[in-house]
Amino acid sequence: MCQVIAALQPPDAIVIDESLTSGGTYWDLSKGCPKFSHLTLTGGAIGSGIPMAIGAAMACPDRRVINLQ
Repeated sequence: MCQVIAALQPPDAIVIDESLTSGGTYWDLSKGCPKFSHLTLTGGAIGSGIPMAIGAAMACPDRRVINLQ
């Protein structure tokens, strides 16, 4: 999953990452991606991914938002 996302994400994307273990490989795979914003969990909290993605999409309607759950 992470390999596909990193390969296809558009420039200036906003990546919301609440995936914890399943998204761990995304960090290394995204190093060659065009510039993007990467928002992650804080302090091990859960349940913030979908609301954060909705907020990012509303705040930046011109940017693609990708939510890793």
